[in-house]
Amino acid sequence: MMLDGTPWPRMIVGNVVVDLVTRKHALSLILSAESETSPLVVVSGNLHHIHLFAENHAWRDRLPAASAQYPDGSEMPTRGRTSELRWLTLLDGVPLVRTASAISGHKWPKLSGSDLIYPILEAAAEHGLRVGFVGGSLETLSTVRTNTAKRFPALQLAGTWAPARWELTDAAASERIASEIRQALVDILVVGLGKPRQEEWIERFGAATGANVLLAFGSVVDLLAGRVRRAPDFVADAGAEWAWRLAHEPRRLGHRYLVACPPALLRLVTSAKIVEPVPSGPTLCEPGGFVGPLAHAAVSALVVTRNNAADIGMLIDDLRRACRELPIRLIVVDNESTDGTVDIVRSHEDVIVVESGGNLGYAGGLNAGLPFTGDCDDVLILNADVGLAPGALTQLHRVARTPGVGAVVPLVLDADGVIFPSLYREPSITRAIGDAFLGGKLRKRMAFTSEFDLRPESYRVSHDIDWATGAVVLIPSDVIRDVGEWNEEFFLYSEEVDYFRRIRSIGLHVRFEPFAVSQHRGGGSGTSSALVTLKTVNRVRYVERHRGQVYAALYRAVVVLAALLRGADPVQRDVLTNVMNRRHWPELPHATRGPAPREIIGPTQRGAVIIPACNEKSVIERILAPLSRAALEGFIEVIVVCNGCDDDTAGVARSVPGIRVVELQHASKPDALNAGDEAASLWPRLYLDADVEMQLTSVLALLDRLATGGPLVARPGFWYDTRASSPLVRSYYRARTRIHQGGSQMWGAGAYALSRDGHGRFGEFPAITADDLFVDTRFDPAEKAVVRAALSVIRAPTDARSLLAVLRRHHRGDAELLAIEPKAATRARNSGRDTAIAAVATIRGPVAAFDAVVYLTMAFLARSGYPLAREWERDNSSREVAARTKDCLAPTK
Repeated sequence: MMLDGTPWPRMIVGNVVVDLVTRKHALSLILSAESETSPLVVVSGNLHHIHLFAENHAWRDRLPAASAQYPDGSEMPTRGRTSELRWLTLLDGVPLVRTASAISGHKWPKLSGSDLIYPILEAAAEHGLRVGFVGGSLETLSTVRTNTAKRFPALQLAGTWAPARWELTDAAASERIASEIRQALVDILVVGLGKPRQEEWIERFGAATGANVLLAFGSVVDLLAGRVRRAPDFVADAGAEWAWRLAHEPRRLGHRYLVACPPALLRLVTSAKIVEPVPSGPTLCEPGGFVGPLAHAAVSALVVTRNNAADIGMLIDDLRRACRELPIRLIVVDNESTDGTVDIVRSHEDVIVVESGGNLGYAGGLNAGLPFTGDCDDVLILNADVGLAPGALTQLHRVARTPGVGAVVPLVLDADGVIFPSLYREPSITRAIGDAFLGGKLRKRMAFTSEFDLRPESYRVSHDIDWATGAVVLIPSDVIRDVGEWNEEFFLYSEEVDYFRRIRSIGLHVRFEPFAVSQHRGGGSGTSSALVTLKTVNRVRYVERHRGQVYAALYRAVVVLAALLRGADPVQRDVLTNVMNRRHWPELPHATRGPAPREIIGPTQRGAVIIPACNEKSVIERILAPLSRAALEGFIEVIVVCNGCDDDTAGVARSVPGIRVVELQHASKPDALNAGDEAASLWPRLYLDADVEMQLTSVLALLDRLATGGPLVARPGFWYDTRASSPLVRSYYRARTRIHQGGSQMWGAGAYALSRDGHGRFGEFPAITADDLFVDTRFDPAEKAVVRAALSVIRAPTDARSLLAVLRRHHRGDAELLAIEPKAATRARNSGRDTAIAAVATIRGPVAAFDAVVYLTMAFLARSGYPLAREWERDNSSREVAARTKDCLAPTK
């Protein structure tokens, strides 16, 4: 907000939001922060900052320097807790200044920390504000004290702190430093720790310092000490200050300027945009409120409950507090609680409740809740009996953005606030032997002698681990898509060991983050001899699942030995009996299932799904598996029409419970669609290509949209999975998405749904290839709907040859429709001229320009010089990839 109360403009690059303010305005905001209710953090927005934080969703969600309005004029929700940090990101660096000026039409000044530090210190001396410095060596800070005392005799220097690097990664040490700063009554704290360490330290400990203003000004400490020289004005004015610094510090700055900054520059010039104003994110929930099922969430929190009435309310309160920092969706899956847990949760109208209809165990409950996590960046898996410290979830979310991280776990405290030993190593024979003879309490042991990690130093620093207790785990949603569901074989215990192993098996890391703190009160699953026995048996099951028979037999023998050594304990005698006698294992606690989860299914008989399939053996099970349970219970019809198959598509489809199969001897998609209509009885109907993937929640959202009246035809949003595609194919689909994703056309998603009245508009499908285009031309725009809550995933071809085959088929379908109905030309897919205009209109930079050229070239090759053959052009490359991989559905948006 400008000084006169009007919003100021901002520039967004990725998730980095840069404030566009004048020098006078910036100084006014900094010096007036003393009268504000929450601390102000000032950071420099340059190419290095974009490189580090543009992919970090948390940056966009941070509280802005002053309250603002949404673009529609409505007020942003007030989130002004006294300890919450407000962030002001200044233009620092000629590329950002020039880009902001070019796209806003207004000339903006460059505002680096080096430009502002002297007037800030001068004003602080004039107004009696106490200044402190964090960062740099003891020698450097000593020189800073001397130099500032000479230049600003009236300046009140509250103190200087030169923390070692290990202190910055140690929560206790950083808290001590923050406490010392608070006791020194610092008003303005200059933090010179270097990016990204200074921003991360401020986010975690800035409020605890008590400072009104925190300046993340990097090398300013060295500047004040006279250890670095600023570039001459003529060099800075020419935009070559980076070259000056590189020449003087090539070892320290070489990687930054020569490797990291060029991609950030490309991102800047191709994606920067101006918004006036920019709130902290329109997807943020109301203060203390959870986002709904259709909105984007930074984190979807998933809690499995069973008789947790005493704990669930406290957890919900903790997550509501976290909502002030991140948009959160909360899903609670209840496993047949009898103590009023469900009533407590249902009293919160913004919580999604899924009643599993049985006691599915922890893994089964998680699997029942995963379809409701929706569009989110991360999934947070929680026990009901845990608590989250302020800022813990934000820290986990931030660490999850680190490349290569597949899961993040926090520091866990027990009910008394003592560090709980939550870190473990991969089970092995040598570790089982060590634990059998030495127990699990001796801290000073070599790693190969214990599955427990009890070393105090392991709980002080962030590092990669094998696995940790599953009480609190944050997993990026794309990792869940790649790894799949949790293994329900384990019911309770070892399911997290198995899942973490699967994460590591795809080349990702499990990260322990001590700056995120949680408290596990314990007892959420109860304790009994049966559960102790189950825990031990599941360790054996895990090893049997992932190791050879001989190894597993030896491991089991060691487990038996450990129980024998503790035979005086009656619980261990039960363990011994059960581990030795496999016939007792089915009698241990296990899942009990009732009807399908109520919230998944809702009202009965939602509609029909018709899937034409021709030689789709390799992919058909992928689309049927998510629909099986609902079909088996009779809530939807799923009909696979195998037409002209010479493989075992029909056999694979019949093997999936609840699926009906109709077989035609000849290959014809229109005939298959009509045969599916004859076999189906429910309305509305979803017509789904066999090589397209959709979750049950998306299918139901699409059917429900038509069941409510209004539109006659609808399609889902769609995402092209180009991860296995060549660069040219990826370029083509980037352009295609820019052109078509926002349109109301019914073709392109591999799926569309019709109401009974909509289907009556034409009766039977005609004998043409482009059924989706035909359907699209039957309806006016007001009769169509694009259901963004539903999503289809389309695997793109892997190479240009396969892409051309698909495009030729599309072109043939267009020609067939125009041959039987010339008037459809005005409502069919774009003509060549329209395609060129649409592609050119998407150009916003060099990458988009290249994509547009590729798109137009592919379109030209598909349309010119190729006979309209009657054979079915088919892309087998994407099907081959799908058959080799296990990832399932729905990317983050």
